[in-house]
Amino acid sequence: MDKQKVIIVLLVLNLIVMLYFGNSLGKKINNYEVQTNEIMNSIQNNMISLENGIINGVGNELRAQADKIARVDYTLIDVDPVQKKAQIGIVITLKEVSPLAEISISYSAQDDEESKEAVLVNQSGLIYGSKLEMSLDHNYRFDVWEKSASTGQKKLNVSEQLLPLFDDIYANRVTMNGSGTGISQDQLDVDFSFSIKDLGFTGMEMEQVLMQILKDNEQYDEIDVTGQIEQHAGNYAQIENKYKVSIAAGQIDQSVTLEQFAIDNGYEPEQGEQDVNLQYSYKHHIVLANDYPELKLDAASAKQLSFKLIIKFKDGYTYTM
Repeated sequence: MDKQKVIIVLLVLNLIVMLYFGNSLGKKINNYEVQTNEIMNSIQNNMISLENGIINGVGNELRAQADKIARVDYTLIDVDPVQKKAQIGIVITLKEVSPLAEISISYSAQDDEESKEAVLVNQSGLIYGSKLEMSLDHNYRFDVWEKSASTGQKKLNVSEQLLPLFDDIYANRVTMNGSGTGISQDQLDVDFSFSIKDLGFTGMEMEQVLMQILKDNEQYDEIDVTGQIEQHAGNYAQIENKYKVSIAAGQIDQSVTLEQFAIDNGYEPEQGEQDVNLQYSYKHHIVLANDYPELKLDAASAKQLSFKLIIKFKDGYTYTM
């Protein structure tokens, strides 16, 4: 090989080496740029998040200072489940109020633009209240107003206030605490546990409990299990043993509920107990060899079955779990 060819070969090799290291260096630079951009984006996002947090925090603090409502409470005084009306007592505690000011509220159903007004009566210090008649079919929204000769009329709440009457009476009356099924070679077991808000008004008690058995999500059977629902202590833990002894001794009929027995015996729950929901459970057993022989159930085919509990109340409300 002559000297010229050697030079050409060396130049080509040198070019290949330069291209290789150039590409390698370029990739490293690109990786550094990507990493740098990621770090910068992360820092930028953190700064935006911090800025938003500060702005929201300041905004919340300003709203809290501007809001003159310290607390809102309401109680059910009377309920007419047939007419679906309730008389409620609303009590509003203010943070401050102008001298000789008149305090009132304007309220309306959440799905209605037409509002009503009611003057609140001073009960003590900064506490004002009134009795209102409302339909059970709605949740309500309201604003609180102050009217005085010195400041005119102004709204005392920053955010619209809510009174969840429909939710308290209907939507949240029943709470499902749990349910489950278990299958063995011989038996299918179904468990339900639920709690019911003790509203304390005649005509709104639990009346009937049905269990639906579904096969492939289609109703196959329905059973009245009202008499098999088990009630647990709930509000009346201290008197439950006496109740059970009275039933066992035949002193009272089994149809008498625990809460009715407590009332009949002059028992008054301790302070705070009235807010505890009544607790119930139901257990259902299907013996695979005996029940529903037409289905020829076994441990595998029993998995086609599912279950619903339907709770009916005297006021017509129905809950399905």
